[in-house]
Amino acid sequence: LQAAKRRGAPKPHPEAAQRKKGGGKRQRKDDEHGDEHGDAAGGAKRKRKEGVGGSKKGKHAAAAAEHEQHGIVQEVDVLEAGFSVSVHYASHRRSSSADAGGEWRPGTVVRAYLSAQNGEPIYDIMMHSGVEEKAVAHDRCRMVCNVCLSDKRAFKPPPMFCEKCFQAIHTRWSYWEESGDEGGVKLCKRCFSDLKATSTADRVLSEIAHRNVKIDNFLEKKEKDRPEYVDNWVQCDECHSWLHWTCAMYKGEDTPEDCLFFCGNCRRTRGKTLPKELCVAPSEDLAETVLSKKLQDGLKKELAASGVKAAPVTIRVVSNIDCFAKIAPPPPLPGTAAAHSAAKNGAKVALQNGKVGGREFPYRSKCILAFQRMQGGDGPEVCFFAMYVQEYGSDCPEPNKNRVYISYLDSVRYFESEPMGHRSTVYHSILVAYLQWTRMLGFKYVHIWVEPPKSGDEYIFFARSDQQRKPMKREKLREWYKGMLDKAKAKNVVEHYGTMHDMFNGLKSLAEIPLFHGDQWEITVPSLLRPDDEEDVSAPK
Repeated sequence: LQAAKRRGAPKPHPEAAQRKKGGGKRQRKDDEHGDEHGDAAGGAKRKRKEGVGGSKKGKHAAAAAEHEQHGIVQEVDVLEAGFSVSVHYASHRRSSSADAGGEWRPGTVVRAYLSAQNGEPIYDIMMHSGVEEKAVAHDRCRMVCNVCLSDKRAFKPPPMFCEKCFQAIHTRWSYWEESGDEGGVKLCKRCFSDLKATSTADRVLSEIAHRNVKIDNFLEKKEKDRPEYVDNWVQCDECHSWLHWTCAMYKGEDTPEDCLFFCGNCRRTRGKTLPKELCVAPSEDLAETVLSKKLQDGLKKELAASGVKAAPVTIRVVSNIDCFAKIAPPPPLPGTAAAHSAAKNGAKVALQNGKVGGREFPYRSKCILAFQRMQGGDGPEVCFFAMYVQEYGSDCPEPNKNRVYISYLDSVRYFESEPMGHRSTVYHSILVAYLQWTRMLGFKYVHIWVEPPKSGDEYIFFARSDQQRKPMKREKLREWYKGMLDKAKAKNVVEHYGTMHDMFNGLKSLAEIPLFHGDQWEITVPSLLRPDDEEDVSAPK
């Protein structure tokens, strides 16, 4: 990490050396970057640093910074009084190098000055243990975040999907990606092998990317080839400490460079306030709908009836759009009686690579989020629950007519209440209220895929900590949903529920099975049944 960079100018005498205002700001060379050097009170200065690999932009910026560091031999990092640091304590008395074995202990820089022997920067550091270390060498120190006391905050990379079959590419799998610095189309091994064996691979890839793509330009890659996603940094304009964007609740890249930022400690103890450009609007400012009000009021009543005290929960429908799902179930062969019957019934059928498929089902996609302020309502606001649904109304053809599909449901363990342990009470209340809403609108069936995610699969809250990454086992998750449905049944919201085997025990054709966009069942049906078996099929297992 680089707190700041100084040119290798003649060094002043140690007695004359003093902490300079803004010395900890990240400074670049004017002749190369044209940035102005700002003072501690503000001005046009660079207060943000990109984490290596945090994004493509951050990756290139880090590479440029590394090149600049090697190009200027005499530049050194400068730590400022007030900076949070980790000090290295070697395991062997003769070795003080940070590269040797040992441990890092947190502290705060009290005084920064230059050594009388060699002119190198040294520091007096007050350790968190209460002991003050004098004249600590610069190579034993590294700057850390003032909140989490770590130098690098790494994130789990976002999920990666094959752009042909839309299946998740697990972190332990190899995959194929279009060559180039900016990356491009990604394919799983199966889709790449299938395309490679055809003569139309380039045409199919060009249709996927909407530009010219050649399969010969693809390279096989592994997890180690993916960039590392690391949090960026921001500096407080009052106490000059550096913090990770996440730790500082910093708004992000869309903020002006000359906008002053004050850390949470300075806002609490020194009366500083954030400018409006850095303030994040609360969830209450999001538009309220009839559905969100019903879910929110129902949850409030449910918590009160259960004797649970908690900070208010805000529920909002943040996405509500009309979509079309083009779903191709295992099709009958062209020219067969089943193909003729499908065309006669008015389904939109198209010949694609010699197969019949492509029925279109209109639906409305909604995203429902739940928020709560931490620390009894005085802390930061956190989104702890998310649900994506697909509503196929009366205008949708069979078999999807008047059906609802809960496509994604995810949560993180941040809901706070007194007593604790009522997260399921909240989630069940939202689900039951939503089922009641869909019944009132005339929907007949609701479908939920009850299967915990596989190891390495994340959908909505993918960048969770290790403590949060503990999904339920299949049977426990099944019982969890049964508990919710029993509550809905007791309130006369649900008449009955069962498995796919119970519902479609006597089906005569694959066309009777409702398929939803992105549903696991849409993927499972083709693997269980072949088109030749359509006229003689038993219930799916």
